[in-house]
Amino acid sequence: MKKRKIIPALIFLVILAAVVTALPGFLFKKEISQKVKSYEMTGANLIEPGDYVRFCRVNADKGEFPDISIFYDRMLNHPYIKNLEMALGEGGKARIKITEKEIVASVSVGGKLMLLSKELEVLPVMKELKNFDWPVILNTKAEKVNYFSPFPDSTILTGYKIASACNILGGDLAANLSEIDLRRGGNVVLVFSDMKPPVIMDKNSIAGQILALKKIREMGKELEINDKVEYIDLRYSGKVYLGKSKKSEKKDDKRDNNRS
Repeated sequence: MKKRKIIPALIFLVILAAVVTALPGFLFKKEISQKVKSYEMTGANLIEPGDYVRFCRVNADKGEFPDISIFYDRMLNHPYIKNLEMALGEGGKARIKITEKEIVASVSVGGKLMLLSKELEVLPVMKELKNFDWPVILNTKAEKVNYFSPFPDSTILTGYKIASACNILGGDLAANLSEIDLRRGGNVVLVFSDMKPPVIMDKNSIAGQILALKKIREMGKELEINDKVEYIDLRYSGKVYLGKSKKSEKKDDKRDNNRS
């Protein structure tokens, strides 16, 4: 008789334990399967919030959203997103906070333009970009690169340091830097959109050369850089050479002759 009473009790305990164990998982599954009905997003600077959402294969206008877990996974795979927070609020509104990857410059390899992140990751240039105001790094030694991988050629570090230094100083220096020609590991040539003469730099002591260039640009009108200077050479430590154009030299000779 005792055995007959014990067996049903054991069966009951086993069933109860199974229910208790499965219940949290059932509730969690129910929670993550909640449908998203709308969204609000912060942190979108490179492209519009709607472009991030469309990347997730979502038709927000029709209210066609996947489960929040799927929505999260798809958005996290976007090339420009570094970190992502997503929570479902009242009324099915997904509150999304994104942290974008920081773009330092663009790079041209084999005639194809791509972006370079702060972590030296190669990213695609997407048509949805709001603006394209990064300098272009030219003539690295790389012949082929893969998206979402570190740039494979160490010569890129020089261009990266130059672009970063200009970004730190900001102002016209950063805004007008248009090209960084690495010349496959040789001396570097910079081109600015607001300045006619190119700037020749050594690939070492970059910070000092950029600071010297900043001072020269601030004295641009006084030095008549766009009128008389053919190139600016920063390669020699502590010295700056301004290559005068032949026209300006002839004008200076005429002035000297007239004075005499």
